[in-house]
Amino acid sequence: TNARLYTVWQNEIAACMKSRGYVDFQPVPYPVNGSYEDLVNPLDRRYAAVMGYHELPAEPVDPNAHSDASRTQAQDCANAAYETTFGRISAYTSANDQLRQALSAAIEGFAKSDTGRAVTAEWASCMAARGHDFESRSDAILTFQERPTISADEITTRLDDLECDTTVSYTQTQHDWEQSKVTSWRDANSETIATAIEQKRVVDEQLAEIEAFQRAAGN
Repeated sequence: TNARLYTVWQNEIAACMKSRGYVDFQPVPYPVNGSYEDLVNPLDRRYAAVMGYHELPAEPVDPNAHSDASRTQAQDCANAAYETTFGRISAYTSANDQLRQALSAAIEGFAKSDTGRAVTAEWASCMAARGHDFESRSDAILTFQERPTISADEITTRLDDLECDTTVSYTQTQHDWEQSKVTSWRDANSETIATAIEQKRVVDEQLAEIEAFQRAAGN
């Protein structure tokens, strides 16, 4: 849904710009890695061997060459198109955001749980045996993730982290612990979830209508 909403929004911007005389203006494509956080597998060795603890960039690439005037016009169109695109589904986005926040809150606390502390200690011991002094995985992540470049040390550390993760079943243990919380949360919020699912169905229908209109208009 995020990608579809983004694309509809960008098509609205392009239509607006063309109506103002910028006939060659193109929609900005949805970034390839726009849903990275939802898709990345923490046990993907190929990714770890290339990116370490860093995330793939998810910034959209604007294909348009901007002058100061066109940039101002594009911002005006973007603001108007945003209200048109997202304003009509504000009830859904608000409910969805609340659900996501509630779910995030429901699965918090693994690191401080008895299960989390025990497997973290095993992981730290495994890492120490490989020459790394970290008390937790978050310490390792924060050590490298904000650095501007990916070093050989980062790659080595990340691959050792992955080996230790697999050895002590860190990610699997966290997954199982969080899944139990998700199950309890889902059971307690079944009506709210059902309402959000229905709202998404309505949004999908609205998006289909808008997409059909944009295709017919040549956007």
